[in-house]
Amino acid sequence: MLTRRAVLLCAAAAGLGVAQSGCTAPPPIVLTLPWVPPAPLPIAGVGTALESWTELAGLARQLVSNATAWQLTADQLSSAQWLADACDRHRAVLASSDPARRQSGVLPSPLAATSAATAKAAYAALTTALSEVGRDHRRRAIEASGLTSLLWASLAAFASTLASGIKTGITPGVDEPGKEPAALTEHEARSSILERSHELVFGHLLAAAAPGLGENDRGFLVSRAKRWCAVRDSLVELQREAGLTPAIPPVAYDLTRPSSAGRALTLAATLETGMQPQLGSWVVTATEVDRVWAVDALISCTRAAARLGAAVPRWPGWPN
Repeated sequence: MLTRRAVLLCAAAAGLGVAQSGCTAPPPIVLTLPWVPPAPLPIAGVGTALESWTELAGLARQLVSNATAWQLTADQLSSAQWLADACDRHRAVLASSDPARRQSGVLPSPLAATSAATAKAAYAALTTALSEVGRDHRRRAIEASGLTSLLWASLAAFASTLASGIKTGITPGVDEPGKEPAALTEHEARSSILERSHELVFGHLLAAAAPGLGENDRGFLVSRAKRWCAVRDSLVELQREAGLTPAIPPVAYDLTRPSSAGRALTLAATLETGMQPQLGSWVVTATEVDRVWAVDALISCTRAAARLGAAVPRWPGWPN
């Protein structure tokens, strides 16, 4: 028989997590509530887009299957293989119950039939199709809002970038679907882009002054600096129209002047790549006033990074 003293000692030991002979703490009660997924975000035109990406996957696989006969280079083959896989990932998302949140569905089949007699004809068809998808999805992104706008803008950036680089070969990205962009207010997103655009203008001009840089690369870096100047100026104007005072840029940036052409391009590519997730947040929060700016900035940033040698992400603008 337990005495009152023993019972009190047992209770004290249970509270401290110490096992005592003769008394056992009751197991904790764990309540598991069923998880209710959020309602799918509204999105229009998925069926047509899915057909387009199915066609792209078929065109890419045609290059892969004829690589030997058409004497594709190793870079061309790896780019075509990666594009086919990326198209399948995009198709799976578009076929899901909630594409705007990048949920993955069952991969549709079969692939659309494609036929080309030569590598030149196959690349021409693929480049044309990618360009058309890029233009179509850009329009969709501008007409939509929130995560739906980012989905279309991301796919537009991907297609536009591949259209200009698939034949010569691109650096495949290894990004995987991650979380949604950071939840920012419209003002926070604009302020973030404004702050970084100052840095990109400075960084590109710094890279353009590197010794040994070819004229084509130098001209491209200067054009990117001008492009970021335009983005910066548009955001300053938007801030002023909203009755806000734009932030003053820092006196200096933690950037080192490149000592060679290679380091200059690496610096510029790093700046462009690092900007893409923030541009994704801008697309999500953008309104009719600045959505065109946000969408086009993401597309041009993705293309510029690839032109500078950076890897092409499967989902530009989304956190990895």
